[in-house]
Amino acid sequence: MKRFLAAALVIGFAISAVALAGEHKMGEKSMAGTVTKVDTAQKMMTVKDKAGKEWTIYWNDQTKMEGAAPKDGDMVHFKAATKDGKMMASWVKTGASTHKM
Repeated sequence: MKRFLAAALVIGFAISAVALAGEHKMGEKSMAGTVTKVDTAQKMMTVKDKAGKEWTIYWNDQTKMEGAAPKDGDMVHFKAATKDGKMMASWVKTGASTHKM
């Protein structure tokens, strides 16, 4: 009985981990802030969060963009992970967010 319970717990944790990984990519952070600089040619923007920390965020053709193109002063919400030494966004939304972060 103890073995069955232990196996059931392990399987339950494994299924939960797979479900969470599908919803939120490994190492990906959900953040929000105000755009302080945009370089559309380089597909990058600098974002300052509420604590005053600045992040340089890059995007590419696979990045899901919602709302208008980001510009200085816009509030943005995004999901990003470090890839090749850069914070690469998988999702960017300008304006108020309705996306589950």
